[in-house]
Amino acid sequence: MALFPRRERRKALRRAAVDYAGRGWFVVPGTHIVHDGRSRGRHARSRQDARPLRCSCKLPLCPVPGEHPAAPDWQVQATCDPEAVAWWWSGRDVPNVVLATGWSFDALHVPSGLGTRVFGRLRDPHLPVPVGPVSRSVSGDWWFFVGPALDTDQPWLDRLASLGVRHLGPGGFLLAPPSTGGAAGGLGWVVPPPDPRDTLPTVQQLTGVAMGVSPRFGTGQQHELRHGEPDPGVDRRWGPDRDDP
Repeated sequence: MALFPRRERRKALRRAAVDYAGRGWFVVPGTHIVHDGRSRGRHARSRQDARPLRCSCKLPLCPVPGEHPAAPDWQVQATCDPEAVAWWWSGRDVPNVVLATGWSFDALHVPSGLGTRVFGRLRDPHLPVPVGPVSRSVSGDWWFFVGPALDTDQPWLDRLASLGVRHLGPGGFLLAPPSTGGAAGGLGWVVPPPDPRDTLPTVQQLTGVAMGVSPRFGTGQQHELRHGEPDPGVDRRWGPDRDDP
């Protein structure tokens, strides 16, 4: 019976990974947290437990335990072939699901408070910005899926950095639900992956929304985004108006 939850978890991860691959998303096996006597693990008695989380990569002090690709050459291994992806989750290990960015989509990693405000703004049906897939971790961080950036225009990169937002593009990766990492904890979908034909928001659009709701820029910037000229980093021609997800 001890293996039953592990087996069920592997099946859930495999189903999700195969679904992602079927959407044309590039998938690769990730590391996972090792639950044993040398790790704080899942059954820790206290949050004050000083033992570190052990990553399956076996690096003694892994900076992101359970939250990175398992193989060093993961960029070569990443594939959207559902059969190859299913095989990866057919063994005894229970790897997390990692998605490669910069191919079918990019992503914005947004801190908890700002991410909550951005998502609230995106739910406004009058905002002409499509809502792409959105995931969130137990720790509170948000990942907003956007279309691949077609340029590396420094102004919007600088704007994101000033907000504490990280752009994940070519060469980047992120955990996908229902994976469970170390610092992130469990991940789930706030907005599930839509029909593959649906339009994703652009990086510039999400940058404009994030700036409009960030306290660092004050209410004047928010007023400008709602009633004045559009932010120069936002292409408002993209995507139809949508109902709340």
